[in-house]
Amino acid sequence: SMYYNMALSLYFLLIIRYNWKEWQCIRLQMWVHGVVVVVGLTLAFCAIPYVGPKLAECGILSPPSTSTEWPITWLSTIPMSIVLATLLVTTLLICHKVHQQQRKARKWMASKNMTLTRRVFVQSFLYVLAFYISLPTVFLPVYISHRTEQRYTLVFLLKGTLAPSQGALNSLIYFYRSRGPQMCRFFSRGIFPAR
Repeated sequence: SMYYNMALSLYFLLIIRYNWKEWQCIRLQMWVHGVVVVVGLTLAFCAIPYVGPKLAECGILSPPSTSTEWPITWLSTIPMSIVLATLLVTTLLICHKVHQQQRKARKWMASKNMTLTRRVFVQSFLYVLAFYISLPTVFLPVYISHRTEQRYTLVFLLKGTLAPSQGALNSLIYFYRSRGPQMCRFFSRGIFPAR
């Protein structure tokens, strides 16, 4: 799924920054699906010999359970890092393009403030932040030593809570963007009713 998220960010980059038309993207749709599925399946099948049981979970083994770190590095950390870097770069390029367009259109606007640029930047920043909260928690515990039971429990709880939170964080960002102010007023009236 992280590769589909990366493909979606590249789609938005092509549409917004490079002015691609929808039909141009549709022509590439089957290729994108093919590449994403092939890369995902290749990584999954290459990881099979290195997958083993860990305490309360299974995954790609890392030292001291195995003699080297290269499987976890090449089959997990590097692919996730590529996705995170791509998401960051595409978001920055999209925000820069929106800012440039807003500045060019500023002289024709009744209001001179840059609210569209700010809204696009805040929403993009929140989406990238959601990725940076959820995805690294999958591979960071591999590189953190678990010397005590309390430390292992803390890392396990963080990983178990934050790794699957991607969808919840994205939905919170979406609802904040679309209905945030109205929902805040609704909940504040219910908690603090007018007298």
